[in-house]
Amino acid sequence: MASCYHCGKNGSSLHRRNVTTGSSKGTYYGKSVSFSSRTYNGLRTLCEDCAFSHDKGIIRRGIISRWIIVAILSYIIIRYKF
Repeated sequence: MASCYHCGKNGSSLHRRNVTTGSSKGTYYGKSVSFSSRTYNGLRTLCEDCAFSHDKGIIRRGIISRWIIVAILSYIIIRYKF
């Protein structure tokens, strides 16, 4: 039987989600120093509670980014309107 990738709970109501499975950082020392970071994602099985938390986080990030865009555009409009 499959278990949750995040909490390890076994059950029949499991959901598949694309989650972050790891990350790495690298430094290249050539003619100039450059830094890079990579994030690895994969399709994993989550229980109902962990899937709900994962979906809620994605929705929250989307709402916050929209509000930031609205605030920046409002500032630009107000700043250059007057």
